Amino acid sequence: MNSEAENKAKQALARKRREAAGQPLEPTEEELRKLEEWRRGEPPPAAETETAAKGATIWAQYIAVQSELSCVPRDRENPYFKSNYATMEALDNMLKPILKKHGLGYLQSVAFEGDRVVMKTTVFNAEGETLCSCVPFGCKSNMPQDIGSAITYSRRYGLQAAFGVVIAFDETDDDGNRAQGLKAVPRKEDNPF
Repeated sequence: MNSEAENKAKQALARKRREAAGQPLEPTEEELRKLEEWRRGEPPPAAETETAAKGATIWAQYIAVQSELSCVPRDRENPYFKSNYATMEALDNMLKPILKKHGLGYLQSVAFEGDRVVMKTTVFNAEGETLCSCVPFGCKSNMPQDIGSAITYSRRYGLQAAFGVVIAFDETDDDGNRAQGLKAVPRKEDNPF
């Protein structure tokens, strides 16, 4: 939980940004409503988030974050598929300091879009501006272990998609062929004659 001093400092920073952008110094009723929803863990609907960037502040912050991103190493081995992957911890360790530097945070939640289950990644700033990215996912059963595994997997891919994170090259990356049930076919030598 943030201390009162931290909250006052954040409010002062938001006030300075508003003043510099020529925006009203006090938050509007709509901004206060959005802030309260965010505090309760209720990200706004995607349609609302696309129009929320009044001064395009979040876009400038997002671009600054992306300019500092680096490739995330594949730091864990999947013994079942004999492949390597980047863990949530590796993604988080790379992202969090950069997001903090530029005044952004993120929240991930399971949501529904029609009949699909999605991992919703909401990027936000102190002014209440948001960006959303959704990655659909499925689960092979209703067992808690399978659900937890699917959520963890979709959180990693949701973060990668939301921020455009590149995972370092690995020769075991099969471009999703195993997931589609495809087997590797040896490449024939190109013969122009």
